[in-house]
Amino acid sequence: MLDALRKSTKSWVIKILFALLILSFAVWGVGDMVRINVASSPAITVGDVEIPATQVAQEFNRQVRQLQAALGGAIDADQARQLGLLENTIDGMVVRALLDQAADDLGLMANDDALRRSIAAVPAFRNQLGQFDPNTFRQALASAGLSEQAFLAMERRNLVRGQIVEALSGGISPPEAMVAPVFAYRQEDRTAEIIRLRAEKVTAPPPPDETGLRQYYEKNSSRFMAPEYRGVTVLQIRPSDVAGEITINDEMVAEAYEQRINEFQDSERRNVQQILFANEEQAKRAGEMRKDGKDFATIARTVGNKPLEIINLGWVEKSSLLPEMAEVIFALPAKSVSEPFKSPLGWHMFNLVETMPGKTRPLEEVKDQLKQDLVNEKAIDHLYELANKVDDALASGASMEETARDLNLKAAKIEAIDPQGMTPQGEPAPAAPQSETFRSVAFSTPQGSESPLTEMDGNAYFVVRVDSVTPPALKPFEAVRDEVAATWQAERRQAIAEEQAKAAAERLGQGEPAEKVATSFGAEVATTEPFTREGTTARDLPPELIGKLFQATVGQAAHAAAGAGGGAIAARLVSIEPADPKEDAAALEQLRQQVGQALSGDLVDQYVASLRGKYRVSINRKIIEDQFAR
Repeated sequence: MLDALRKSTKSWVIKILFALLILSFAVWGVGDMVRINVASSPAITVGDVEIPATQVAQEFNRQVRQLQAALGGAIDADQARQLGLLENTIDGMVVRALLDQAADDLGLMANDDALRRSIAAVPAFRNQLGQFDPNTFRQALASAGLSEQAFLAMERRNLVRGQIVEALSGGISPPEAMVAPVFAYRQEDRTAEIIRLRAEKVTAPPPPDETGLRQYYEKNSSRFMAPEYRGVTVLQIRPSDVAGEITINDEMVAEAYEQRINEFQDSERRNVQQILFANEEQAKRAGEMRKDGKDFATIARTVGNKPLEIINLGWVEKSSLLPEMAEVIFALPAKSVSEPFKSPLGWHMFNLVETMPGKTRPLEEVKDQLKQDLVNEKAIDHLYELANKVDDALASGASMEETARDLNLKAAKIEAIDPQGMTPQGEPAPAAPQSETFRSVAFSTPQGSESPLTEMDGNAYFVVRVDSVTPPALKPFEAVRDEVAATWQAERRQAIAEEQAKAAAERLGQGEPAEKVATSFGAEVATTEPFTREGTTARDLPPELIGKLFQATVGQAAHAAAGAGGGAIAARLVSIEPADPKEDAAALEQLRQQVGQALSGDLVDQYVASLRGKYRVSINRKIIEDQFAR
């Protein structure tokens, strides 16, 4: 929780808190999170605040589902607990309760205007015109099983917590004595000569005999496992299921065109590149070069001690730019370069690549788009009604097959599907929704159970029943013999490439010419662009090698593997260039902000620690464990 809070000192902290709430119902729904037995005593007590075990389980389930979506269902609740997710959940709930207690004691409140602005800013509650839509808002709450009153109370709490964090962390500016050493460390540039030994160019020895292959197969059995497969039945509700019931006439299309006319008025656009200079002196030098007839690329390459980046702004409109920048860019003749120009963002020079005049697209041109949008809008309304009918039918005890038959839908049976949505034949399961949400729910629902009605991408819903589970299993040797042999050979190629890189690095370190060393291994020499410790412009240098080169002195060499199966690289350090704040003012400012945010986070940590001393925090782990044992 604190990691999320500390990353900002402004109002977007509130939005993070709110986004977590939205995610718990807008993406995953409430599902099994509300099917939890209630304990009589609180699981967590923070001062006067009592949190039941059901609430802990709901929050934990939400975080598990987030992980499952990110990992393609490759983690279950037990594994998440082993990774410490339950402890993280408990700590986050304690922190929120501490902030709530402090807010109550301080008399902090969020007024109705602030609450309205916050809710209106949430994309999930907007219609296709980008406007807050009360119907969309109510549908989202209904899908989550939340009353409007309960939701508003939660959001009001989020806003108040944000007030505390903002008051603690706003306006912090780190001293230069703290920023300068970090900048020097991070932004120091180094260059190196490299020799890349590619594994695919290595001639590997022939694979071992049958006995040797079997031994390799058994020793590396985890590489040849079939994933878990599940047999499922899925009932989908999609906009296409109701689109045929919808009729849109020309009058409706014309009315929509008038309402959305701004969308079809294309402003003049310009395709622009820019150079951002480190300081005024550098900008003036660029201006002189422009007068001398130097082109944009030459200016970027030669105006400073090292080349400056040409930033592609792409196609821009006046409304998307700062007024000062828009005035300069939209006054440029076609295919011309501006004089150096100062804005609140720094010193710029612009290159106008291409222009596109503004126009208003006629109704005939956008008629099909408008008609389809109207169909989609009405389909969503019909879909919501149909989803409620499905939910009611299932809740009354009807099976998925009965529900599908009665509502003219289809319950599709999938014999076997893995966590990536593939069949045992390695093809996408044809009846399965192509959705991470579906796969996550399918692989977190117990065998023999149905999931809740869940929303997924494309304004669609689904219910899935898990009919069978086939655990991961080792594939038979006969079925993967060729794969085993190929894997053995690839491993040997990689090992040989790493041995060659080690030998090449030893010779480079002794001062042997890089070209001679490279030729002896059938490779080529390249010189890197200047790179930093964080790997900026490192041209795919592995982190291990970058670390070694930053421990080396000029002339010393190092080597490292270039990733799984990617061969290896030998390198000799050529030069070291200390960081220059004048040449990279933008990076210095970014670092200053990062250090300020870290200091802000420390203040929040200290404040929460003081609250732990002020308000009694009690965690009943037995009640929590009993909750998860049910």
